[in-house]
Amino acid sequence: MHNTKAKYDTAEQGIKKRRAKAERLDAFVTAIKEQGTVVTEFDEGLWGTLVDFMTVYSKEDISVTFKDGTEIHIG
Repeated sequence: MHNTKAKYDTAEQGIKKRRAKAERLDAFVTAIKEQGTVVTEFDEGLWGTLVDFMTVYSKEDISVTFKDGTEIHIG
């Protein structure tokens, strides 16, 4: 019984994470649609819908973590 509850809890957490990710993607798609034109310069609003946080280790060493968990290391 305890093992079944643990599996259920794990599955429920996975579902919640996927729903949260879908909501973030929907927000991004909505922001792009509202833009109405091709993005040719930095847009703080769009950036905010994608990026969770940035870590700056030095001028040449930066890490960008997106809201979906993807991390890009620059430098």
